[in-house]
Order: sequence, then structure tokens, then C-alpha cells
Amino acid sequence: MWKKKIMPKLLLLLGINLLFYFTTFIYKVAEPMSLPIYVLILSPILTTIFDASLYFLFPKKLYRAVLLIFTTLLKVSLSVFYKEFGNFDIFSRSGQAGELKGVIPVILHDINFLMVLMLALMAWGLWRLYKAQKLLPFNKNRAILSVATMAILTAVPVATSAHTLGVEMYSTVLTGKLVQKINTEKLYDPAVIKQIKERYQYPDIKTNRFTGIAKGKNVLFIQCESLQNTFVNRKYNGQEITPFLNQLIKQKGTIYFDDYFELLGLGNTSDAEFVSMNGVYASAKGQAYDLFDRTKLYGMPQVAEKHGYDTLAFHGNSGSYYDRDKHYPALGFNGIYLGENLVQDEVINMGLSDGSLFRQMAPILAKSNADGKNFFALAVTLTTHTPFVMPENLKTIEPKPGDENDFVYNYANCARYTDDSLKALFQDLAARGILQNTVVAIYGDHHAMTIKNPERFNSMTKWLGREIDYDEMMNIPLVITVPGLQENVQRKNIGSQVDLYPTILNLLGWDRSKLPIMGIDLLNDDKETENNVVFPQTHLLKGSFITKDRLFEVSRDNIFEHSRLIDRKTRKERPVKEAATLYQRATLTLDYAYRLMRDNRLMDLIESKNDDLPQEKTIMHGGGELDTNVVTNMMTAVENSYARGKRIMEIDFSKTTDGHYIGLHGWDGSIERYFPQREGKGQEPISHEEFMAMEEKHGWQQLDLYHLVLWMEEHPDVYIVTDIKKDNIEFLSYIAQNFAGMRGRFIPQIYRRDEYDQARALGFHNIIYTLYQSEDNVDDVIDFVNTHPLYGVTISDKKFKSGRWKELLKTKKPVFVHTINDEKRAKELLDQGVSAIYTDSL
Repeated sequence: MWKKKIMPKLLLLLGINLLFYFTTFIYKVAEPMSLPIYVLILSPILTTIFDASLYFLFPKKLYRAVLLIFTTLLKVSLSVFYKEFGNFDIFSRSGQAGELKGVIPVILHDINFLMVLMLALMAWGLWRLYKAQKLLPFNKNRAILSVATMAILTAVPVATSAHTLGVEMYSTVLTGKLVQKINTEKLYDPAVIKQIKERYQYPDIKTNRFTGIAKGKNVLFIQCESLQNTFVNRKYNGQEITPFLNQLIKQKGTIYFDDYFELLGLGNTSDAEFVSMNGVYASAKGQAYDLFDRTKLYGMPQVAEKHGYDTLAFHGNSGSYYDRDKHYPALGFNGIYLGENLVQDEVINMGLSDGSLFRQMAPILAKSNADGKNFFALAVTLTTHTPFVMPENLKTIEPKPGDENDFVYNYANCARYTDDSLKALFQDLAARGILQNTVVAIYGDHHAMTIKNPERFNSMTKWLGREIDYDEMMNIPLVITVPGLQENVQRKNIGSQVDLYPTILNLLGWDRSKLPIMGIDLLNDDKETENNVVFPQTHLLKGSFITKDRLFEVSRDNIFEHSRLIDRKTRKERPVKEAATLYQRATLTLDYAYRLMRDNRLMDLIESKNDDLPQEKTIMHGGGELDTNVVTNMMTAVENSYARGKRIMEIDFSKTTDGHYIGLHGWDGSIERYFPQREGKGQEPISHEEFMAMEEKHGWQQLDLYHLVLWMEEHPDVYIVTDIKKDNIEFLSYIAQNFAGMRGRFIPQIYRRDEYDQARALGFHNIIYTLYQSEDNVDDVIDFVNTHPLYGVTISDKKFKSGRWKELLKTKKPVFVHTINDEKRAKELLDQGVSAIYTDSL
């Protein structure tokens, strides 16, 4: 019975999985995976076990039919997806449906006979299921075994470093983000975080011989679709692919960067615009325009407008494509010309041809200048877009015999058309008297092909006579023409799209010291420019990097040891451990940048203080009460207080034996109240690792400074009042060194007046003078409060009731009273003019 009922289904699932792995990793693969034979054998077997566990979970025909259809179609889709993007994280790109119009033919073309055979096996399985008379009845034990098996197989890639492909498909789709999060937490290092923040918050802005040479000039960005640097200055079949660009690159007045890279999130062309105009990173979590649509930006359109410029945008596709009709106005463009506003007289591939776009654009630019204003304009081209099909009457490059459907030949014709269109535009602008007063930046938006696509990879290999890697695939040209520049400049230093904005600002001579920018000026000749690093995060996964002499690719399973490090000159592999430092910096930089953008805190790159604190009436003492327990200083207490609507919490911090800071009233035995394992040893300090590894007796989560900061970054409306009675300035120095961008969110309490200047020097501007340990008299305190900018002064209720201490209210500075848990007394104090109370429970 078992063999008759189950074995045919197991063989069916195994057949589908064998076809899936063969077509994905072996058949017509551009870059074959060098895997041990046991991995190749285990992979389909383990996936079949997973599929079977899911399949036999419920004995319902409809359930099994739907499951068989879903898993088979998923595998066919993933096989195509892997060749394009090099991973299985298909759902992260689900928001890019807008590109399907031009890409569907490519997807259909990539479906091979093995995939058709997978679909045929699926159909056979559905037929057998339909014909089946009776299924085995539901069995509780079998169901439990199935769930347990799936859980174990899915968790393996998360919990181990074993390089198995067995269920990578499922583990990536279901747990890929979790793996990245775990890896990021492992990489955390306060010193690296400090370096990253300081690099952006305190940029070393320098002038150079190019500073201001384009002052008063128009600026035109021309973002060329799929313009890959590999095709510049090269020929196909004896014919130049980009003759105009080749000439432009060599002439006087041009600056050419040949080691310049795309830097996309999941938005492709739209992310290229976003990064290039704003000088900030996109994100692998989604399309930047949508992901950061509520983030205040300080990009090229806004700055140009402040300098009196017209700001114009041109794109030949519909305004709904990537929602440009909504996002362009928000970016600061006051003149927007999209597909609906332009005459669609020549449509190629994805929309209006480059030639027509430029012909319609030139008179609009001329009118702007005629009105007496300079302009900043962005033009986004479309013609050189996959699937790279040019109408026969517009082809100018002849194919080699047999190359009529070859990728390089087809791409070369599209690129040649764009190149001819650029030449015509330059001639038109020169005839109108515009070119002589306009800085033009021409750059590619992204690559033209991926090395995971076998046909395109093999076409490139045949044409170049060698294989290419990610650094060449992602290399795009940047060509800047500057009127009045009396030399030709060929720059070899590495850069990316995040660097374009600051480079243009330098040419214009505009002050960028007050602008939150993550890129650098590529025209400098300093160590920062020489050691610039590119941090990709899509085709090369987050943590990867490219330097002037190294390429580091994070493994598709997100395991560092499985990654590879390449010498870009010799193309030989280097020991992967040499990449550890920059791998860490790449990961933490992108995470830091994402949180700034997500939380609308981009100006934290410029300002570390925040004087717009909430006017709360309660400050939660020790994080707030937990089940009648007070001064717990637990993360659980902070979270509970936040859920109650509280936004200012006071936390006691103590230093561990290894120099970290944790939430604890002190090494005074209080730890024994919550951690029985420390009974009798509560006055003995322990290490950070020991503290965080202990289990609190109520199941509450203990607090340390690092995780508190992470939580604060996710909750930007929270402020923490610090209480550390021993070595207070040392603690504040630790925050300033490791979390400089958060200084405006920490409100330090000082216990002596001489601590004030030290705290201010460390960058803290919201300071509370607490009288908890002070022996100062009323007059001294009032004099200090009146002569020093303070966030407030804190006094105990007992002291406030005595003597002349109520005179503090006459200073008109905030006065806080602690610790009040009686609602009636709290109301009395607030009615008297007290600004807020410290409380455990109110």
C-alpha cells in the first residue's frame, strides 16, 4: 500500500527537483557553480523531502493540486530569476511589475525545454491526482513529522554554515531577511559605527583646482538607459559602437571617470536617478522613490531652485511608470515633461525614442535660458532597454554572419542609436547657444547584462575574448563636459552614483557643508578619494564591495566564509579573510543609511543635536513600572512605557567589567532582585556577555546601551534621560564616541555644576542639572540655572517642599520633581508650575 500510494508521488517530486537544479545550476549556466558532488546529490533529495512533507500534510485533492502547481511554477520562476539576479529572493522584487512590459519577451525566451518538461511532469501529477480513487487518511503523527521536517530543513541555512543548496530556495524565500539580520548583529562594533557616523557627520570638505569652475552654468544630467562602460571605446565587427562618446571623452573640456559604478536598490532606473541627484544610498528593501517618499531630501533639484534655477525633468514613458508624476514634484522639479506631455512620434522598446526626447527637450531648455534663468535638467533615456530590439530601418551596425540574434550585436545597435542622438542633441544645444553655458553629465543608469544570464554572458565572452565579472558588469561611464575647462581630464579613481551630486556641487562652487550627503567629491586628490569604496546591495548582495583593486562578492547564502575576494588586476582569488573589515563596514554603512532615510533623519548627518524635544509631563523612572516592580531598567519596561504613550524614559546605567554599559541601578546588589543566579554576588560586576546571557526570572528582557540605541533608531520620538552616578562624564564620552548621531536623543543628568561644560564639549545640548547629590544652596543653583542653557533642573519632592526651593520656578526654566506616584500630588505640582514629574507608574 505504502509503495503504491506514496512512491510514485515521491518520484514525481524528485523528477521536478532534479530538473529544477539541473536547469538552474548546470544547463546553459554562464557561471557554473563549483560544488562538491555530494552537494549536487543531496540538493534535490533534501528539497524533495521538504516538498513531500508539505504535500502529504493534508489528504485533500484540492490542497495537493494547488500545492503541486504553486511549487512547480515557483521553481520555474526561480530558475529564470536566478539567472538574472543570482539569488532566490524573488519576492523582494515583487514591486517592479512596471518593468514587465518590455521584459516579458526576455523571460519567455529564457524558458527552456527542461522547464517545459517540469510543467509536463506537473500536469501528469495533476492527472494522476484527479484519477486517484482514495487518498490515505489524515494521520496526526505524520502531520507532526511533516511540520518538524520542514522546520528543520528550512532552519538549516539560518543556523549553520553548511553550504548546501538542498532547501536554499525555500530558506531564502522564507528566512532570507532573518539570515541578513543575524549576520548584521554579529558584525556590530561600536568603533566601526563611530567611524561611519563621523565620516558623514564631519566630512572633510576640501577645495581643489576644479572648485567653482562651472559657477553660474546650467546643469544637464543625461541618464542613459543600460549604458555599460564595457561598450565605450570599443568596436563590434570593425564598427565603433559609441563614436560620439569616444570623441567627447578625449576632447578638451571633458572629465571622464572610467571606474564608476551603478549603486542601485530594487528600483533600477528610478534608483539611479534617486542616488545620483541626492547623494544618498538606495535600499535593497524596495524602490527608493516609494520607500522614502516621506523623507525630506536635500538633492540637486532643491538646491538648484534655491540658487534661482529652473528645475526640469524629461522622461519618455508614462508618468505612472515608477510614479514619476508623483515623485518628481516632491523632488523639487517645477517643470516636468513625461510621456503624456510629449509627442509620441517615435516609440522604441519601452517608450519615446532618445532622438525624439532630445529634439523635444532642446527648445524647452532654450526657453528657460531665454527667460533669464539658469536650469538644472534631468533627461532619462529609454531606447537602449532590454530586450534591445531596434527597428530595422534604424540599425546602423552590420552583424557578423550568424549574429542576427546575438546580444552584443543587438545591444550595439541600440547604443549606437543613443550615441547618435546624443551627438544631435549637442549640436542642437550648441546652435541655440546653450551648450557653451551648460555642464553636461552623461552616465549610465545600470548594467546592460548580468553574468548569470548565459546567452548574454556567452555573447560578451565571445566578443571580448574573455569572461567578465561583476565589477565590469556594474561599471558605467561618467562623462562630464565643463565649458571653459582648458584640458582633458581622465580620472582613474573609483566612484559611484552616490558621488555624482557632491562632485557637481564642487564644480559649481556651491556650499555643501550644510547638505546631508553620503558621497564624496571625485575630483579631489586625497586619501579619501584614493580609498573610496563602492557598496552594492542588489546583484552583489549587501556586504559586498568594490575598491580600486579588490572585488568582494558576498555568498548567495550570506555566509562570509563562502564568499570570494578577487584581485581586480590579476583576477586571482585572495583569502576571503582579507575582506572582513570592509565587509563589516559595507553592511553597517548600508544599514545606518537606511535607518536615517526611513526615519526621516537625514539631517542627523549635519546636526547631532535635536532641540525639538517633546513636552512630556512624565519622565518614566527606571524605564517605568513592571508588575509593581520599580527601577527595573529593563528593555521590557521601556517598551511597555512606549506602548502607554510615554516618550521620555530615565534609565540607570552601569559599566560592565569589559567596558560596556547596561541598564542597572548599580553594582549594589539590585541585580539579585531579577537574576537569582547572582544571589549573594550582586555587588560583583560582571561582563556584558554574562549579563546579556542571563535569564530574568519574570521572562523580561534586560537592557544594554547598544540594543537600546537600535530600538531608539526604530522609534525616533523617544528620548532617554541618563542616570549614572559614577564616572558620568566617562559614560557620556562613550556615547559621543560610539553613537554621536544620537546625542540629541540622550538627555544627560549632571550631578555637579563642573560637569556642565564637559557635557557640552562632548556635544550634548539638552542637559538636566539634578540636585540629587548636590549640596549647593538655593541662590547658587538659581544663579547657575539663569546663566546656563539647560533642558531643566531636577529636584526631589521632599527638597522641593522645603525652604526656598520653590523659587526655582521663577527662573522660567523647566523644573522636574521626582519621584511621584500619587496622581493627586502630581496634579498639585503641575498646577504650581512644575514642568514634569519623574514617575514609576503615572
